[in-house]
Amino acid sequence: MGLVSLARYRQLVAVTTILLALIVLTGAAVRLTEAGLGCSDWPNCHEGELLPEQEDLLGLIEYGNRMLSGLVGLATLAVALAAHRVQPRRRDLIPWAWGLVAGSAAQMLLGMAVVRLNLDPIAVAGHFLLSIVMVWNAVVLWLKAGSAPRAPEPLYGGVFTTHARIMVGLMSLVLVIGTMVTGTGPNSGDSRAERLGFDFTAIARTHSVLAWLFVLVVLTLALRLRNEVVKPLSAPNMNPVKLSRFVLYAAVGQGLIGYWQYLTGVPPLLVEFHVLGSVVLWILSLLTYFALFARISPRTAHGDTPPTKAFARSER
Repeated sequence: MGLVSLARYRQLVAVTTILLALIVLTGAAVRLTEAGLGCSDWPNCHEGELLPEQEDLLGLIEYGNRMLSGLVGLATLAVALAAHRVQPRRRDLIPWAWGLVAGSAAQMLLGMAVVRLNLDPIAVAGHFLLSIVMVWNAVVLWLKAGSAPRAPEPLYGGVFTTHARIMVGLMSLVLVIGTMVTGTGPNSGDSRAERLGFDFTAIARTHSVLAWLFVLVVLTLALRLRNEVVKPLSAPNMNPVKLSRFVLYAAVGQGLIGYWQYLTGVPPLLVEFHVLGSVVLWILSLLTYFALFARISPRTAHGDTPPTKAFARSER
């Protein structure tokens, strides 16, 4: 592998982040098509059979997801190896890059556990939540690759960063409780899968209350940022005012889908859209938080280009 520019490395990380999001969607699709145990063994599809038969549709769906997981693993390995070839040298990228490889290895072990435990809901929840952690890792790595190797400084007062941390923390809790709703309700992935012992209505309402709290926190953050003096930004696309609005819009849309699926008996297609919304909302929440910190571009740090000017208020 030759030397890699920071711009090219950032593109590689972006593609890997998309693949990490995609594997969450395909994993949900496996469960929603009742193909969770389409392959009853691991790493073979069935005992003594590496691949599913052509007529084994459920096996093909489940094994296809395994193949995509392997592709994601190769992508994370490429990201890690490329981190050692970035020019100029960036040692700060290396731990985060290898963190993705560690996550992929853990996902393979969890995938084996999910099959061996017949889709135990706790194992399935861990599989999803580890993907969410890996998306966070990838977003941080992408941001680091686009900024100088120095600690970012807050653009706004501590009250704003605290507010944003509460937002991200609530989003994390919504995701965790969401897996409990999934583990309690229908669409288990296979009729043999056990369910959690929660009352479905009670756990779904808990999830809903947390989601409304999240919307309230995002709304107040967006309003507070709107009334704050615009700060100089190092990246035009990292405007926290605009990003907080996107989070709010996405959260409202996610809530509408959530109520729709609950009132219509949790149809698989709506669940898939809800899973997609959760990943999008997670990424937007992270970007909003990180946008509250000033990041100097690598070229600016070397004196190649002047810093990006602040957004004018009219551009909000």
